Amino acid sequence: MDSSAAGRSHRHGRDPEPEDLPDVVRRSQPSRRRTQVSADAEPPAGSEAWSETAGRVNRTRSLLGYGHLVDPADRPAPRFPQSRVPWVTQRIRDALDDWRIGAGTTVVTGGARGADIIIAEEAHSRGAALHLCLALPPEEFERVSVHLPGTVWTARFRRLLRLALVVEVLPHGPDGEMFARTNAWMVELARELDPDPYAIVVWDGRPGDGPDGTADLVKRLGYPAGHPRLRVIDPTPARRATAHE
Repeated sequence: MDSSAAGRSHRHGRDPEPEDLPDVVRRSQPSRRRTQVSADAEPPAGSEAWSETAGRVNRTRSLLGYGHLVDPADRPAPRFPQSRVPWVTQRIRDALDDWRIGAGTTVVTGGARGADIIIAEEAHSRGAALHLCLALPPEEFERVSVHLPGTVWTARFRRLLRLALVVEVLPHGPDGEMFARTNAWMVELARELDPDPYAIVVWDGRPGDGPDGTADLVKRLGYPAGHPRLRVIDPTPARRATAHE
């Protein structure tokens, strides 16, 4: 998640009131808990995919999901406009199907609108457990990195808070470094669960608006282009290559 993009999002719409948020948000406190789902673990409550896939999914251990936020209306050069959400969602589904992601997988993601939320929803629908790593306390994170007027990202984020096996908030540190520290934290967590995690990254391949965005996470992950456990999805409309259709 690019910090400057998050800052632009902050200016849109009203700030959500604490009472608007689900109970799990108000209870969330910064922590460093680690939760691993074993190959024999029961699926998260409410998973509809378990009975259909339990006998045939690979028992992968972790999937790192990350990428660009859906653009605010005032972004000068579109990178991930709302109109591209269905196309990106299908590419994410293709990756999850190719890797047979399902029960026994823990998805590590940041929870921002766009890539994070789509990956989390699609993986959970296949029986995966969710581990949300928030750069800010939930109410503030929702305002900075989720809310977008005229969309349902806020409702989708709040639903994930209820579905997640673990919701963590980054421990306090220098404010200017929080998104870079969140990137490092998520890569570390994914590798604790699996030394070679799968990763879906919604990214245009360019340096971000700041030094701590998606490009930073890809660098920290360290996978070369074409790595079999890395899927990069370019959401940029102008780059809609025929090879991806």
